[in-house]
Amino acid sequence: MKPLFRDVDPLIRGSISVKEIKTFNLNDQFHFHNVHEIALILKGSGKRIVGDHIENFTDGDLIFLGRLLPHASYFGKDYVSSKNDQEVHALVIYFHPDWFDENVLNSADFAKFMTLIRKIERGIKLVGSTKARTIKALLKLKNSRGLERIIKLLDILDFVSKSDEYQCLASESYSNGYSKN
Repeated sequence: MKPLFRDVDPLIRGSISVKEIKTFNLNDQFHFHNVHEIALILKGSGKRIVGDHIENFTDGDLIFLGRLLPHASYFGKDYVSSKNDQEVHALVIYFHPDWFDENVLNSADFAKFMTLIRKIERGIKLVGSTKARTIKALLKLKNSRGLERIIKLLDILDFVSKSDEYQCLASESYSNGYSKN
């Protein structure tokens, strides 16, 4: 199945967009976009595809997805057959991957950050105390605006880049041949 390209640029206008999702009908089409995404499941459960990785998700699940990485979230057939009326509540943050120029990104100061960005290109799932601290920070970011929002996001990325409490989702051998063209 070929994923659909979703242009998120108009939504974020060169910065950050925070979207809150509340739905009883989670059937996200397999898609990708040209920005990075952070997805926090506040409430709900279902299945998720990230690249060549399929897994269940539930309350408190937190993932970072790279730009152009195909993904989808949906209710599994077990959920649908139970006719459950559970709502999914999620917080989704979109941001551009190219805020800094190459000279800055290639400096020694950004080495851990760039390692994280490369891993986000495969998708990562946060665990442990890193996940707990990041969730608290995301909830604060949700209510911020302007430069404060950007600073909070950079603080989150810096913190996660210094941690090893995450799992890569798509396999190392996964080849993502998609682009917005």
